[in-house]
Amino acid sequence: MKKVKILARLDEKRYLALIPLEYLVVADYNPREAKNPDVFQAMIGDAKKNGIESPLLVRKVHERLYEVFQGGTRFEALQKTGAEHAFCIVYEISREEAMDKASRVHFIEDPITPAEKGKFILRCIKEGIYKNVKDASKKLGFSRQIIHEWIRMARIEAVETETSKIKPINKEAKKKLASLPKPAREKIIETISSLDKNAMEKVRDKLHEIIEEAKKEGEDEPEEIVKAFQEKLIETFEEESEPKPIKWRGSSGYHWEIFEDQMNIMIFKYERETLIEQMKIPKVDLKEIIRNLEKFAW
Repeated sequence: MKKVKILARLDEKRYLALIPLEYLVVADYNPREAKNPDVFQAMIGDAKKNGIESPLLVRKVHERLYEVFQGGTRFEALQKTGAEHAFCIVYEISREEAMDKASRVHFIEDPITPAEKGKFILRCIKEGIYKNVKDASKKLGFSRQIIHEWIRMARIEAVETETSKIKPINKEAKKKLASLPKPAREKIIETISSLDKNAMEKVRDKLHEIIEEAKKEGEDEPEEIVKAFQEKLIETFEEESEPKPIKWRGSSGYHWEIFEDQMNIMIFKYERETLIEQMKIPKVDLKEIIRNLEKFAW
């Protein structure tokens, strides 16, 4: 069995060690989610030639399992070289302490994306590492405004992923979706994805307004937001299905309105704002009336 070789004790919670690669895994709370393929290939080439000079930061889980919470990309590059061991700084700390340490290291020293930062902060808040945005701001040393922006970017990225397989929706609607609590957002996206092509066409340009109104009425309660959204969606369809009168001002100076019900075409004639004449034409007679009116057309 391969052994971990301890090289130097740094303090009561840390030591430098040479660890077999098979004992290492990238921590599921490592904030970095993506790596630049060009940089990764260059890193592999350099690792083959010179090795990995910076030690990985890892948390000891047990004697044969260590979580890499900083240096995951370097670790993966090292695996490609055929190396058997990696230099690591081992932290004997809890998972919660490691998550806090990972956020500090990545946010200050490692250029992860704003969306990755926002997503990780949300996860830390969910798992109780930070109480809220204010607490994260205090511990990380960044303003609340910056942290809110990172969270906004994370939510927008999440919306882009969640809506990628449904009918296209505009940027305004995506921004509004990103501002919703995740449970409400997921339910609303599910509702939108269930719409057929014709229904989507009717509401596409109004979606951002419907979402914003639902958010206000729901007062940040996910279930209430979803309920308000579905109700307003139905109202929008009803409005779209209601017949709208055709209005115009004729050369004669009169105002005209035409609209339909199920059986008839209604024509109204106004002088200024006063109705002076009206006519009901059964739809079954309409084609014949139009054919005869064409005889008088100039």
